[in-house]
Amino acid sequence: MWAALAPLAVVIGDRTRARIAADHDRDLVEPLGSPEFVASYTAFGGRWGGLTRAGGTRLLATGLLPEAVIGRRDKAWFNASRFGPISREFVRSWDGRGLDEDLVDPVELRDAWAAEVPPASTAMLQQAWLASQGRAS
Repeated sequence: MWAALAPLAVVIGDRTRARIAADHDRDLVEPLGSPEFVASYTAFGGRWGGLTRAGGTRLLATGLLPEAVIGRRDKAWFNASRFGPISREFVRSWDGRGLDEDLVDPVELRDAWAAEVPPASTAMLQQAWLASQGRAS
């Protein structure tokens, strides 16, 4: 659980959301990511973190979610929110420009985006689209 809060992408995402909230005179409140919550949640798992996804969901959502949702065994994925029909059309026409080619291989990235299930870690699609529109720096 603690490790889930540490990756640079998580830290940058937290800072970005907090900055956006502050730009609108709001405070970002994410109780499930707070150190206090994580400490409390991990205490239920014991020294070796014995809570399963279903066990943790039961702990937090019994009575709020149906058992079919809590006990399911398949893995959820959320890439469809970034890789729907409009995004796929953009990928087909993308000329490879708009991303730092010292960091990103545009051919490999296009192949990843064109996959049946694009990797979530390749979600800089918006930056590439903005660049294609002359809107990115």
